[in-house]
Amino acid sequence: MKINLAIFLSFITFWGYSQNKKNDLQTDKLQGKVKSVSHQIFNAIEKDGEIEISEAKSYNEYTLYNKWGNKIESILTDTKGDLYQTHKFFYDETGNLKENIGYTLRGKLFVKSIYSYKENFIIQTLNNDSGDFVGQYISKYEKGNLIESISNNSNGSVKYKTINKFDKKGKLIESNNFDGNVLYKKCIFKNNQKENIIHKTCYSSTGIVISDEFIKYDYRGNELEWWSSELNSNKFKYEYKLDSKNNWIEKLVFKDGKPYEFYKRKIEYYK
Repeated sequence: MKINLAIFLSFITFWGYSQNKKNDLQTDKLQGKVKSVSHQIFNAIEKDGEIEISEAKSYNEYTLYNKWGNKIESILTDTKGDLYQTHKFFYDETGNLKENIGYTLRGKLFVKSIYSYKENFIIQTLNNDSGDFVGQYISKYEKGNLIESISNNSNGSVKYKTINKFDKKGKLIESNNFDGNVLYKKCIFKNNQKENIIHKTCYSSTGIVISDEFIKYDYRGNELEWWSSELNSNKFKYEYKLDSKNNWIEKLVFKDGKPYEFYKRKIEYYK
């Protein structure tokens, strides 16, 4: 079976920009004692003045959380409902992620991520089904913020590297991205009071603006609008339906004023 690496990488657990002890529910912006979330994306179209939800356009992802709010299993099924991949997450006695193991639809292990913790570093090592080393991610923190992340090839050479800068309040203000050790992109960020990014401008290594993005949020931190100042850029708007815990269970996306995508989530809670 051929494994889509891009899909697998979506399951890899990174600690993001902050090393503060947030659990996965907090990182995923979920409220309450969530037990599981099932999530899928559908096409949305307008027909005769009505919005119609058509065929699924993404895999369905089912995520199971433990009572401490951390992921313990993720199951990916295709648009027909057939099993594609399963990932299981294991933690040590302090609650730190220890292993993330990926299995094929036939239950065969195809990749394992092992996490180790040393002072201000988190090291994530990837091994294939034969146990061979295939890559490594190294994250360095300062005052709880991710200041440097490095992705290494199997031969130990640097594949990608990111260096971040933060203000005195711990908000991300700058990110420098390297291909190997060569800078190819620099991004500047502006944040609101809730640390949500509201403006992101990225430059090439020669200083040319390559993207200029703006985001609006509601008071819960859900995105309401996204647009770019670039020529011929699309504008996106989002509408939500919430459950009793104020978690969204439906999200309708409009692209340039027209229905574009429909996100549906089914959320189960611990009693």
